Amino acid sequence: MLKDKKIIIIPSVIVLLVVGWLLLIFWPSTKTIKQLKQRTNVLVQKDKQSISNLQVKSIKIETDSLTQRLEAGMRRLFNEDQLLDLGRVIDNIGKEYGLNLITITPDYTVLSTLKEGREQITEFPLTITFGGTFVQFTKFLDNIPEFPIVFQVESLKFEKQSKTSSKLTAEMRSKIVMRKEVTDNKPEVQLAKTNRT
Repeated sequence: MLKDKKIIIIPSVIVLLVVGWLLLIFWPSTKTIKQLKQRTNVLVQKDKQSISNLQVKSIKIETDSLTQRLEAGMRRLFNEDQLLDLGRVIDNIGKEYGLNLITITPDYTVLSTLKEGREQITEFPLTITFGGTFVQFTKFLDNIPEFPIVFQVESLKFEKQSKTSSKLTAEMRSKIVMRKEVTDNKPEVQLAKTNRT
């Protein structure tokens, strides 16, 4: 009974961490960056009204910092154009923890939605089966926040590979977060240089 609760609690905590990261860091950072860019534009426009260079530089530094954080988060989103490499990426992640990838089954209905939809970011469900020891699986699950992609485990089912072996097979119903490669030619905010004496 206690083991069942642990198996349910660990994926739940991981899901909460991923959702918390999206809700508390990723989306607020995006909104804050947009607000800071708008604020920078307003400050640049009001330059003739004695806005100091120090204020403009301060806002630019803050905007640049948030942009770097957003870009770091965006790099962890799996790019749709690299979908053919997804199996290799997941296999390499598993190998880092001594796990052997047995099968990976994507939800193909989501692929058509991603291709046809307007959403830039979407969750992509996968069923992944790994083989390994319990210790290897726990290390894998403990390090999910460090993975190069946003990865969450929704459910986990362990089975012994044989009665005499300590090896397990784990079926994970999971999701990765994917993004479309969108080419947007939006101009970047350029700060005007002022020559104040």
